[in-house]
Amino acid sequence: MSLDKLASHHGEWLNETAAQRQDHFRRSARILIQFAALGLVLSAGASLYAGSSQMVFAACLLALPVFTGAFAMRYRAWQG
Repeated sequence: MSLDKLASHHGEWLNETAAQRQDHFRRSARILIQFAALGLVLSAGASLYAGSSQMVFAACLLALPVFTGAFAMRYRAWQG
């Protein structure tokens, strides 16, 4: 599905130029990656403080869907 078909399907918020849609998806992906990386850094610091490696493993599992969503948004931006 192209970005133009996606825009016509979802209405006016995506009914912009291709460059604007690419910018939207890139910006959203960047924000998601920053939140996921911040969460991993904070959990790594907390696990070092607590002496538990399981906390880092759990944080990686929780951050995985966020990174997947960010890469999907980057793909959408690349598609346009």
